[in-house]
Amino acid sequence: MPAFFSEKLKQDKNALSELEISGIRDFNERERIRLSSNLPLVELGIDVLELDEEEARQLMDNLELIQLGIDVLELNKSEAKKLRDNIDLVKKGIEVLDYTQDELDNLRSRSAFYPTF
Repeated sequence: MPAFFSEKLKQDKNALSELEISGIRDFNERERIRLSSNLPLVELGIDVLELDEEEARQLMDNLELIQLGIDVLELNKSEAKKLRDNIDLVKKGIEVLDYTQDELDNLRSRSAFYPTF
C-alpha cells in the first residue's frame, strides 16, 4: 500500500477514535475501514455499517444535500444531480425538482436583481 494511503487510513482511524463510538474495539478491521472511509457520514450520525456499498457511495456523493436534510436515497441519480447542480437555489428553499433547468436559470438570473425572490 502506498505511503499516502496508509497515512490517510491512519488519520481516518484517529478521527474515528475521537468520535468515541461505543464498542468500536469490537468491530473487525473491515468494519473500522468502512467507518473511517465514510467518516463524514459517521460524523452526521449515519450508521454506515447498515448501508450497502452503493447506498454509502450515494450518500457520500451527496453529502451537502444530506446536510440540508434531503433524503438522497429516495432520489434517482438525475434528481440528485439536478439538486447538486442547483444547490444555491435549494438553499433558498426553491423546489428545484418542480422546475425545468431553463426556469431555474431564469429564477437565478432574476435573483441577481431581486435577491429575495
